[in-house]
Amino acid sequence: MKAKKQEKPDFYKIFSKFTTDKIEAINVMAGIGCGTGSSVDLGEQLKKSSTALGGTLSSLTRTKIEGEPLIFPIAKDPEKGTIWKLNPKIASKEELKETTDNILSEVKKWEKSQ
Repeated sequence: MKAKKQEKPDFYKIFSKFTTDKIEAINVMAGIGCGTGSSVDLGEQLKKSSTALGGTLSSLTRTKIEGEPLIFPIAKDPEKGTIWKLNPKIASKEELKETTDNILSEVKKWEKSQ
């Protein structure tokens, strides 16, 4: 009996329920060399206070795709805060970067038309 090939998640459909803040956070993490970043570094790149960023990252850790969290904390650095990692079981950082780039590009087009 053949094993059923598991289909890839439809990230466009999944991310359509996300705020642009969450999509931007995923985009920034996917753009980092290893898909891992600290709270301080992410906050600086996203221009967010630690409180606002904490809410965004916390929400992304509770986001489950096929039972797996989208991101997860891996350690705490005394100076840089929590170190976060994209879950490679969900998708490659390249796939997430391409998807979020496309979504954010469409959002910018929409904003310009307003």
